[in-house]
Amino acid sequence: MTRTDYRSPNIRSIIIGIVLFAVFLVAVCSLPQVVKTIGAGLLYLPSRLGLVEIARRDQVQAFDMRTAPPQVEIPQAGRYAVYTGDYDLLVLTDEINREGADPWLVLTDPGTNANLRVAGVERGLMPYDSPYAAGRPIFTFVITEPGLYAMVFPRREASFSILPDTTTGKERTILLAYAVELAILGLALGLPYWRALKARRARIASMLPPRPPEADAFWRAESRRHRQAQRRK
Repeated sequence: MTRTDYRSPNIRSIIIGIVLFAVFLVAVCSLPQVVKTIGAGLLYLPSRLGLVEIARRDQVQAFDMRTAPPQVEIPQAGRYAVYTGDYDLLVLTDEINREGADPWLVLTDPGTNANLRVAGVERGLMPYDSPYAAGRPIFTFVITEPGLYAMVFPRREASFSILPDTTTGKERTILLAYAVELAILGLALGLPYWRALKARRARIASMLPPRPPEADAFWRAESRRHRQAQRRK
């Protein structure tokens, strides 16, 4: 008769496994949002130190392209970004940006009746993109005077958001902040592990019998012989 150590899983283990698997599926399905949330968390301290700026949740204006109003209120001057997470709209916008065609979004200053210059963003999602807006930036534009601006865009089942662009031109500073923080985190997590490993090796060495001097002399001679053989070749 053979002996086995197999034990059937209990209810608690099954429930924990199901929960962990569900968390894993959610993380994979919402990976872009997870990446942006982690990126925003890493920028919290640099933003508190005044090195970078992060758009706040209350600065994000979301628009449903089926029912959105024809105007948007821009509260202050500066650079703004247009975000979208709709796949079809992303594909369409990327094609427009590659071909240099006119953007599908037109912003007009009601006071001067002049259209703003809307520039395309030709890059993928980055960790420093705002986690408060779905997707990634596809357009940017600059506002010199706050106020109401007229919007013209195609009506379709999609949405987009407008929020302050706090990253364009500051990418190097942000990436440097990421590098410094990740290095500090790596050191903080790796140093205790290195100390524990060093202590474990010391304990193992203390349990082993001392190596006789003849053994050291033998391996030194073997090393010299090997080097001489390599030089002859």
